[in-house]
Amino acid sequence: MIVQFRNKKLKSELQDLEHLSKRFDAKEVESIIDILTRLEEVQFLSELPRNFRCHPLKGKMKGRFAIDVPATGKRRGGNRLVLQPTEESSNETDPRKVSHILILGIGDYHK
Repeated sequence: MIVQFRNKKLKSELQDLEHLSKRFDAKEVESIIDILTRLEEVQFLSELPRNFRCHPLKGKMKGRFAIDVPATGKRRGGNRLVLQPTEESSNETDPRKVSHILILGIGDYHK
């Protein structure tokens, strides 16, 4: 899959182990690294492992997807990696057809 980031700052933050370790617990850091690695390995979003819980978002975030970032001591944790199909994927909402994504951010959008 072709993975892009919203901006250079987000890219450097998500690829910097020291920065991640300051912001997230050890399990979350491990999960983030695993998610980013897998995103580059698969061809389509639908090929991600089920335990990543990649799911389409609704409401004002319709057209985007989220991947759960498990935290220590919690089943799913509150943080999600938020993705959006790029124009190369024709802003597709079917994960079987999404092959280009833009990582918009990571956090708890439920708050």
